Amino acid sequence: MELIERSQCMWLWGNSDCNFAFKPSEGRSGGLLTIWNSSILSVHRTIIRDHVLWLEGEWGEEKKKVNIVNVYAPCEARRKRVLWADLKEMILTQREDNWCLLGDFNAIRDETERKGSSEVIRREEIIDFDDFISETELIDLPLHGRRFTWSRIGGSAMSRIDRFLFSESWNNEWPNCKQWCLDKALSDHCPIMLCEDRKNWGPKPFRMLSCWKDTEGYHNFVREQWRDIKVEGWGMFVLKEKLKMIKERLKVWHKNHTQNLGGKIKEAKKHLNRLELKEESAGLSEEELFTKRQKSEQIFKLSNLNCSIQWQKSRARWLKEGDANTKYFHGCINKRRRENEILSLEWNGRMLREVDEIKKAIVDHFQNHFSARGVRPVPGNMSFKRVNDIENEELVKEFSEAEIRRAVWDCESTKSPGPDGVNFGFIKEFWEDIKDDFIRVMAEFHSNGRIVKGANCSFIVLIPKKKSPVKVTDFRPICLIGCIYKVISKVLANRLKKVISSVVSETQSAFISGRQILDGILIANEIVDEAKRKKKEAFMFKVDFEKAFDSVDWNFLDIVMQKMGFHEKWRSWITECLKTNSISVLVNGSPSKEFEMGRGLRQGDPLSPFLFLIAAEGFNLLMKKAVDLGNFSGYKFDGGDECFSHLQYADDTLIIGRKGWGNIRIIKAILLLFELMSGLKVNFHKSLLIGINIHQIWIEEAAKILNCKVGSFPFKYLGLPIGANPRRIATWQPVIDAVRFRLSGWKHSQLSIGGRVVILKSVLSAIPVYYLSFFKAPSGV
Repeated sequence: MELIERSQCMWLWGNSDCNFAFKPSEGRSGGLLTIWNSSILSVHRTIIRDHVLWLEGEWGEEKKKVNIVNVYAPCEARRKRVLWADLKEMILTQREDNWCLLGDFNAIRDETERKGSSEVIRREEIIDFDDFISETELIDLPLHGRRFTWSRIGGSAMSRIDRFLFSESWNNEWPNCKQWCLDKALSDHCPIMLCEDRKNWGPKPFRMLSCWKDTEGYHNFVREQWRDIKVEGWGMFVLKEKLKMIKERLKVWHKNHTQNLGGKIKEAKKHLNRLELKEESAGLSEEELFTKRQKSEQIFKLSNLNCSIQWQKSRARWLKEGDANTKYFHGCINKRRRENEILSLEWNGRMLREVDEIKKAIVDHFQNHFSARGVRPVPGNMSFKRVNDIENEELVKEFSEAEIRRAVWDCESTKSPGPDGVNFGFIKEFWEDIKDDFIRVMAEFHSNGRIVKGANCSFIVLIPKKKSPVKVTDFRPICLIGCIYKVISKVLANRLKKVISSVVSETQSAFISGRQILDGILIANEIVDEAKRKKKEAFMFKVDFEKAFDSVDWNFLDIVMQKMGFHEKWRSWITECLKTNSISVLVNGSPSKEFEMGRGLRQGDPLSPFLFLIAAEGFNLLMKKAVDLGNFSGYKFDGGDECFSHLQYADDTLIIGRKGWGNIRIIKAILLLFELMSGLKVNFHKSLLIGINIHQIWIEEAAKILNCKVGSFPFKYLGLPIGANPRRIATWQPVIDAVRFRLSGWKHSQLSIGGRVVILKSVLSAIPVYYLSFFKAPSGV
């Protein structure tokens, strides 16, 4: 591209209403071309530098100043560092302008942005590029449509090296910008498109705001309305309807008092400004001086309310409510919305982009996912540990007011509510007014064990498990549960928590008082250390359960509780909690149609962690029986009597055994039998087999029998590396990366000095604590 004609640009653009600028190529590479619609973008200056074609101009009728920078980065690390420094200097000298950088950056931000390449990933280059984006505070949008923008023709190597980056000011001007990866033709690069997306995903549920409590007249309004609402029927139905009615009345109250605060602040400032200008020229009357003071107070109060709303939406819990940091909160809201947004979905070999198609595909997936899977074999001669009579009496005794209140106060006030829209801040604020309704609900539930229709509804929110998710399975479903059921569940969970250690073995260390997550990590590392030191042949099998919580069979759970001796009344309560729930999926904030569950435990339900431990105890008994019958040989420390065959922390399971084909075959048999009984399916192809002092050929043959992957030390278990050398910097790289990631997410220029101190103390200092609780950091870290 040494020279280019206008006719060529018109052909590329599709019409004559365009202009262009180009940087000549050097040989067969390095050329840059930017074409624009001359009726929309007015370019005042074109700047050509090494690897950069920079346009300065004004956009649209409003003549918004923009800087559009076309980039073609070099391949060499040294030259890239020079380019990042040049771009950084350009941006920081005009920080307040609207910046958009686009092109081939020849760099990735982390290892997940490259696949299938034999080339060694150079961390220094990743850090350099990441630091450039962080220091210039540019926004890196999620990529929709595909995960990678470049692929080697005729090869398997892929990477994401092309992207748009823009400034916070650009984002504020055009907040609905989305980045799409389009289909490629003959090129090895995919076209990247930046466009505004304003699709209507449907109405969003109404939610109560924390700032209402600071608004004059709010408390009296709620109390008067609550007393005014009259409903007949069962206590749970009455409370459900009263909460529904108070929410409808609060919608009207919100519209009159706390909606459109930005507009109200703007109008109040205009009025105040007019009074101040008049005061400078002619003075003000007593009435006008009084009005001026009123407007100043109004602006102060409205600004505080606005900050509180933005704080609640941002979920920046580390920064206390009341900090006047609206710009920072707004940035957090936008960042989370961009990361969680679903604009396209791969479904049955097609890429869906229409609202109705995406919603239907997601609902179909979860309806199928949570549907029951038919009759399962009943656990036979399995001797579970049992609760005693005293513990059963404690489980089914009448619910006290103190117990109910404790359950309410255990729930975080500002967490996202369920379909009822009621958060626990509201319930706590008006506890004296509504506690009798909750006490009646719990008393009736104790006597009849029934949950009325609509009281056990929940939303599923989809949290991405990876960057640029393209399939439904790339999201983690978390449930937001309505307040009535959550109080019931929390009360039951608090009771179950007191007896769970009586029925769950010591191999399970999750959610049980007195047992620590580090117990399993310590045992696993000690086994590796001793086996290596004593030249013992052993293996570890890291089990990957597929959607573990979502797959638990309810009938199996009830049978296990029966064998554990749980009171019939308690079991009926749990069955009612499971079988009355209904779900709606929030797709970009808008709820889908409701459907019922037929299996699984909702993540977000206070009962779920403890019920999962009860279900997982079935696996423990199968392993224990295999050891007792001599069918499986676990690991024994020299001089010790205890045999370690497995470690469990919720669904994170690690099987430990001595080298032997019998051990490998019995593992597969036990896991398949446990799946048949419980519904908990193992992802064998994602599970890892790691050998200690075992020849690689034997491990590979064993992995073929298990149909799993071959792993190596160190490997991650419960978030920490097993078999790692803590003196090596590489062991601490995940901690360093986590700190870097958190820092890159914060807009430092939007934080006060106090806010920066808080983030250092309460957020960044907490990141390495988990590693430091087990390893001693080397001086280089």
